[in-house]
Amino acid sequence: MPVVFAIVLGLVQALTEFLPVSSSGHLVIFQHYLAPLMGAAPPPLAFDVFVHTATLLATVVYLRRDILGILGGLFGSGPEGQRARSLALLIILGSVPAAAVGLGLKDLVEEAFHSKNVAAIGFLITSAFLLLAHRKQLSSPGPDDDGSAESQLSSLDWVIPSLGAALLIGAAQALAITPGISRSGSTIAAALLLGLPAISAIRFSFLLSLPAIGGATLLEGKHLLDLPSTDITAYGAGFCASFFAGLLAIRMLVRVTKNSRLIYFAAYTAALSLLVAVV
Repeated sequence: MPVVFAIVLGLVQALTEFLPVSSSGHLVIFQHYLAPLMGAAPPPLAFDVFVHTATLLATVVYLRRDILGILGGLFGSGPEGQRARSLALLIILGSVPAAAVGLGLKDLVEEAFHSKNVAAIGFLITSAFLLLAHRKQLSSPGPDDDGSAESQLSSLDWVIPSLGAALLIGAAQALAITPGISRSGSTIAAALLLGLPAISAIRFSFLLSLPAIGGATLLEGKHLLDLPSTDITAYGAGFCASFFAGLLAIRMLVRVTKNSRLIYFAAYTAALSLLVAVV
């Protein structure tokens, strides 16, 4: 695999994993159109696992205080311990829909990843999600949970969704297994539509992604054994590009969502859907 090709795919994976435009849909498109131009074969599944691991690591870095807060409070007492256990339970229950779809429809999902038409429909669905969330933010803005800088929030110091809301956000995440439907876009949009503030929507969406991305990485980890020794440099370059671009994309998403600018991504995914459908 050419190093430049690996870096491009790593950047695409990270930027589109966190920005609400669908990483799976973009990878389908880039692999479909870019690989022939660069004289490269579509990358094996081992590469996808590699760059997904990088974005998983970027998520853990961003959520490190929340993760430590949950782990430290699981066996604690008082309101903080109860809050940590409640959030852990919500993450587990919210992850069930995606796990059920991913395992139950595994062959169908893998087949969809080879279809640019499926990606085109998925992009249109993402656009609709983001448009609804944008209108919700403008018409009835929810409470604000970032009293100062978002980065200064103490661990778990944000609005936690109800059980029903967590399950609905989890259902949105399950829908996003389809290429073109953004995982971050659908879950954040669902959280906003259910009344969560922007930062709470983002944090719960990202926490919910950890079991989903981590589970998929473990399931497909066996493919790393197929890693060609000649491609180690390319894989490493793709991993680094994905990790650092992921950290940048998270910050961009926080700013865009807080400022009620999801409409820009709604327009982008709608235009991309049309472009993929006709080209």
